Amino acid sequence: MPVKKTGFALLVFVALIAGAVLFVNFQNNSISGGFSAAGGGRYYYGSQIVQLMPQDACARIGCESTEPVYVKSGFGGSYTKCLCYRNGVYKEEWVPLIQVINFNKD
Repeated sequence: MPVKKTGFALLVFVALIAGAVLFVNFQNNSISGGFSAAGGGRYYYGSQIVQLMPQDACARIGCESTEPVYVKSGFGGSYTKCLCYRNGVYKEEWVPLIQVINFNKD
């Protein structure tokens, strides 16, 4: 019987922690944003974490994707190699594929 009580207590504890994390996440507008009902539909606004295609990640910083596309993954996330023209010189840069994009409310 003590094993069942301990297991149930552990399950309740994990559920409370998960609920608290979700509550804090949705209270923080930098992650969850909101919805606007203007213009005949509901549109998302605020910040959103997205995973971009390699070409889009390079275009966001004003660079071009290399051909063939190189993507490396590790503990720091996934990165793609971009070819950037900076100060009159072409330089290869590694750009993260997961970025935070802000959608403004009009």
